[in-house]
Amino acid sequence: YGSIIGAVASGLRKAGIPDKNIVVWDRSEEEMKEAGLTMQSDPGSMRFIANKVTRRDAGDYASTSYPVGGLTSKVSRILDEVTTAMINICVPKTHGRSVFTNSMKNHYGTIDNPGRMHGNGCTGPGIPAVNAIPIIRRKQKLIVSDALLMVIEAGPRWDRRFIRPFGGILVGTDPVAVDAVALGLLDDLRRAEGMEPIAPSVLHIGLAEQLGLGKSKPEDIELVALSV
Repeated sequence: YGSIIGAVASGLRKAGIPDKNIVVWDRSEEEMKEAGLTMQSDPGSMRFIANKVTRRDAGDYASTSYPVGGLTSKVSRILDEVTTAMINICVPKTHGRSVFTNSMKNHYGTIDNPGRMHGNGCTGPGIPAVNAIPIIRRKQKLIVSDALLMVIEAGPRWDRRFIRPFGGILVGTDPVAVDAVALGLLDDLRRAEGMEPIAPSVLHIGLAEQLGLGKSKPEDIELVALSV
């Protein structure tokens, strides 16, 4: 399975968590298989499961509805009933609707109605309100942003013309801070190629800070760089 997932799983094992308590999940089996993952649901082993079979399936969501702006959303039953803690693994990319996607936009794969959350740069309502859902805030313990490669244009699909190496991994507990730092690094890659930065057009990071979900300003973020 993926190198980042493997590294995270190895770290969990070293912390004393057995394979039977490690679950790798995403929105659909279809997307997990596209990422090279093999579905495996044996409860005695490390599990690879999904909330639905294809992107278009209705999926399996918990019964509780949470207010999201003027709408309501349900969360994946995997998050609600199978897991007790979540590590959010994401990739920094540009995006046609939200302009930028990383850890917070990743939760569009957690809710049942992401298609209704794309207005006004995914903020009307959208990414900030989704990330304020109590169970997401409570169970998300760590963010691991795989910035070994970034998609600096034409995302979120992996257009080979616009994949650039950064060569690092961002790890943090504050989703707003992780996304703000990742956005700055992606813009650095864009500037190096004479492209305009996208940060001025990204709405959801600042709005998430206003909701108290984290810090977005560089002076408020403790950034520790480690070389290995």
